[in-house]
Amino acid sequence: MTKAFDVWIISDEKKPANNTTIWKYMKFEHFEDLVKNQTLYFIPIAMLQTLPEPEGDKNEGVETEVTRKVKDQITERNLAITRSIAIEVTYPPNFTWDGYAERLKASEKELDNFVYICYFHINEHENSEMWGRSKHNIAIKSTYGQLIKSLQPKGYVGIDLVNYVQEKTLVPPNHGLDRFLNKRKKYKHEQELRIIADYRFRKNIECVDKSHLGVNLEFINEVVTNDDKVILRIENLLKENNLNVNIAMSTLL
Repeated sequence: MTKAFDVWIISDEKKPANNTTIWKYMKFEHFEDLVKNQTLYFIPIAMLQTLPEPEGDKNEGVETEVTRKVKDQITERNLAITRSIAIEVTYPPNFTWDGYAERLKASEKELDNFVYICYFHINEHENSEMWGRSKHNIAIKSTYGQLIKSLQPKGYVGIDLVNYVQEKTLVPPNHGLDRFLNKRKKYKHEQELRIIADYRFRKNIECVDKSHLGVNLEFINEVVTNDDKVILRIENLLKENNLNVNIAMSTLL
């Protein structure tokens, strides 16, 4: 058995209790992939921005309007100061300060291609809105503490609760991943617990590929479905992979 990796608890003050109930909603095909390969599926922020709702969100990883304006003002002020003191500087060919400012923004945007996420839903009970999202027919029930112990990537992986903010909310910088842990208020029903894999500097994260990171399946307490047509498939899948897990029908039918 692979030894679990010590996951970075990004905001310790927001850390849920270990017995907090969490859910992972998905389609059967993704559940089958999870069980057979013992990996969790991660998706890059850049891809989420291109998917239609509710699968994606064009504002994923996008700072609030106020935060962006404040950062732009700070950048302009810092560039003005830099221009005033950069007298004996050797500039690269075709250098312009406007181009330099645009490159700073572009570098920040490129991060969206290196940050991958996997999300869980925090709730004591099932959530009808989460069932309806992307026509899910499987929900894995677990706890925060079990998930933390089961994650197995060898690299830079963090976990935190998502904040739900308005466009007029100023989000001050904290740990460099702030914009990936803030979503618009309309998604508050998701009550999301988010795992983040950052591939900027850690190209040696131990995983099948960037979209699949190892997990010990002992984190699965119960498998719930809202589709009686997949009950037998779930039973066979668990039996084939020697998993003794309770299977239940959704209470929201």
